[in-house]
Amino acid sequence: MLFEDKEADLKEFDDYILIRGQRLNKPFLEKPINAEDHAIFIHYSNTSSCGSGYSVLFRKTENNCSQFVPTDN
Repeated sequence: MLFEDKEADLKEFDDYILIRGQRLNKPFLEKPINAEDHAIFIHYSNTSSCGSGYSVLFRKTENNCSQFVPTDN
């Protein structure tokens, strides 16, 4: 199992995150463990063309299936 304990060593930077010393460059996907949860997050860096923030992909409701959320960091 990737995260055996609840306290993971996680640090976030503009273009990447560090998880227990392992670098993960942005953009990256965050998927839920629960199969019933359909929200998928795409985290973007400050240098991406869409700007800093993340997109949430979810089951289609009316005419929407995603939303971009801008962030300052």
